Amino acid sequence: KYYVNVNDYVEYELSVAEGWNWVSTNIDDAKENSAEGFLGPIKHAVLEMDDGENVIYPAMKTVAIQPESSYRLHMKESVSCIKTGIGYAPEKKKITLNEGWNRIGYIPGGDMLMEDALVGLKPSENDVIKSLDEFAVYSNGKWNGTMKKMSPGEGYMYYSAGKNEFYYPVSRVFEVEDSVGSYSMDNGVWNFNMHKYADNMTIVASLFVDNVPAIDGIYTVAAFVGEECRGKGIYIDGLLYIVVNGTAQNDEVVSFKAYDNVTDACYDVEESLVFDAMHHGSIMKPFKLSLLNDMSVGASVIGLNIYPNPVKSVMYVAGDNGAIKTIKILTPNGDVVLVHEGYNNEGVYVRNLSSGIYVVAISTDRGYYYSKIIKM
Repeated sequence: KYYVNVNDYVEYELSVAEGWNWVSTNIDDAKENSAEGFLGPIKHAVLEMDDGENVIYPAMKTVAIQPESSYRLHMKESVSCIKTGIGYAPEKKKITLNEGWNRIGYIPGGDMLMEDALVGLKPSENDVIKSLDEFAVYSNGKWNGTMKKMSPGEGYMYYSAGKNEFYYPVSRVFEVEDSVGSYSMDNGVWNFNMHKYADNMTIVASLFVDNVPAIDGIYTVAAFVGEECRGKGIYIDGLLYIVVNGTAQNDEVVSFKAYDNVTDACYDVEESLVFDAMHHGSIMKPFKLSLLNDMSVGASVIGLNIYPNPVKSVMYVAGDNGAIKTIKILTPNGDVVLVHEGYNNEGVYVRNLSSGIYVVAISTDRGYYYSKIIKM
């Protein structure tokens, strides 16, 4: 779904949560061009606003807010307001990138798919763009990751391999907000507050069990500082994309845990990192995470086969299916969407599942059998 903006008028909701937020402005109005003016009706709830280095509110209320940049906003409560006015002309606001991390704003008047928003940029291999809770990595000629769109009012950071520059495209046709897909990580295992900390660290990782890559969806992987969860991984095309929230100056040690979505067991991961607000791993060489003390290692069952695959209505299991105790079907990010006790020749009814890729976990008297299926 799309909407058409027939003039340069901009209207959107700036919604910020209690804690830290990343924001930017795209309204060309003298009232919006200072920190105090930009914050307007929400300034009563602002603890501070900074540019990543200097506090500009309340210390410097009249300092100019640049649409090409993004800012960190610390709130004492969740609030929102409607932003209206004439938008900046994207073709007149050049985004300049230096080598390393850059804070960038978003200038177009509506949501855009990220690859459309960045069509004027020539990124380098392993460039990274991120928001407070999502990110994408440029590799093999395309963007890969959890970040799929860019939106007015949101602030971003861009890691550039060298000096670069671009302009956002001029567009009057924008995606309707809810029509752009996103990835869910809320499967009920471990909770965290992404707004508690001002910074984040991004990771492209691969989970190994007994030196064998784990199947997507079997394990939920999360990052911890002490016993506090700081972020959870999302599987995309066999890789884990993890945003870890924290404070760059504290040298916090980030450890990892893996939760078995089939058996409900929790395991420690061997590797750890020091939180540095940087990026780790790549599509071609992901950061390796190794599962420790997984008692199910070596217990994989052979002699079973799932058919048809792809499947439309009913899934069958061939082989020694008399020993099957439970069949679970999971999404690639660990949500259990179907549980079937035992097995008989009538198979497992899956017609009600949405189309996509799923993981089937079969519990037997001799261990577990895992397989991916495509639901048509």
